[in-house]
Amino acid sequence: METISVFEAKNNLSRLLSNNAPRQMNPAALAGSIPAGLRKQ
Repeated sequence: METISVFEAKNNLSRLLSNNAPRQMNPAALAGSIPAGLRKQ
């Protein structure tokens, strides 16, 4: 299993959120997109 630093994880998460923010401010949709992204790995 590939390890990722907390710093990297926070950067990835904030980038993902900021990419989605202009189009979609629905917290439920954002929360749903995160586990889906993690499952793909």
